Parts: sequence; structure tokens; C-alpha cells
Amino acid sequence: MENETIIKNETQVLDAIEKYFKDLYTSESNTTQEQCESFIQELRLPKLSDEERDEFEGLLKYDECKQILETFPNDKSPGENGFTVENNKCFFELLGHNLVESFNEAFEANELSISQRRGVITLTPKEDGSLLDISNWRPITLLDVDCKIATKAIAKQR
Repeated sequence: MENETIIKNETQVLDAIEKYFKDLYTSESNTTQEQCESFIQELRLPKLSDEERDEFEGLLKYDECKQILETFPNDKSPGENGFTVENNKCFFELLGHNLVESFNEAFEANELSISQRRGVITLTPKEDGSLLDISNWRPITLLDVDCKIATKAIAKQR
């Protein structure tokens, strides 16, 4: 943090954070669109047949979602909706069928609801270093527990 000024104004702090991470995660490339497309076309990636895809896709079931929820550790930060793993475990028998139904409706519509696609980005400090130095912080995205249930259930299908 050589010759750095400590900013105390909230707006200026937020602007400095935005600039730091925008610069960090922005890259310049001399690669043209045509070069990118050519590279992608040359890739030989395995692809599932329609039959294989259909075998791995499908509606989720209440029991599998409940089992997956039980594997989640407690005492984790909640996502945007504020519901923790403990809350979901406590009320799953009451709300779980509606949740699974919403997952299956999303599958049929080929799109999750807006709230199921949303995450909260926050900064957490690294273990060592000054908390006044933005490079000692890292961004993480907090997802709602229901999103985590769905993604793990989908990943474990078949």
C-alpha cells in the first residue's frame, strides 16, 4: 500500500472497490472474433447423443432433494433470500414439495426463476494482510440454498 490514501467516504470506497476489481478481471486481447471462432471449431469435445442426454435429464424428486439438503453443512452464510441451511432443513417437510415443484417447472420452462438465478457478491478478507488494502480482499458469490439443492441434485442425477 505504498503512497496510498485511506478513503473514508462510502461512495469513494465503493468506487475504488469497483475500479480495482474491474481492472483486475478485465483483460485485453489482440485475438479477433474470427480467431476465437476458428479455435472453438477445431476443438474436439465429446458430445452426448440425444438418448444419453435424455437419460441424464429429468424432473427432480422430493426425496433426492431432501437427501441432498441433509449433506449441506450448517453455519454457512445465506444467499439473497436470507434463508440458511438450518432454516431449509427445519422447514423442508412443509415447503420442500413446493420447492421441488418450482425446480421442475423451471426445467420444463428451460429457465430458473429470477430469484433462483440471483446471487449476492460480497468481499471477504484474506487471512493475512491489512484490511485497508483492497488486494487483501476476495469476492465471493453467495447463492441461495435452494439453488444449491437444485444444482447438486442435477449433478447427482443418474
